[in-house]
Amino acid sequence: MHQSHTTAKILNILASREGRGATIVTSQFDSEDWYKSLHDAVIAESILSRLVSVSEIVQLDGPNMRRETHEPLVPDPL
Repeated sequence: MHQSHTTAKILNILASREGRGATIVTSQFDSEDWYKSLHDAVIAESILSRLVSVSEIVQLDGPNMRRETHEPLVPDPL
């Protein structure tokens, strides 16, 4: 799917949800870096203004859990 088509879909989803209830958005990027990910500046501004204007931003900090080694959830069969 083309990048601008994807960002347009995100904008349409957010616009349709506006005023209807909570919308949770997660990202591995800081909000300052979202503009770099959304290549259409006009759509990026529309998306981010909808998200940031009424949001509570929660940033988690800690180790990258993908890099941590853990015991397998399911033990190997004998």
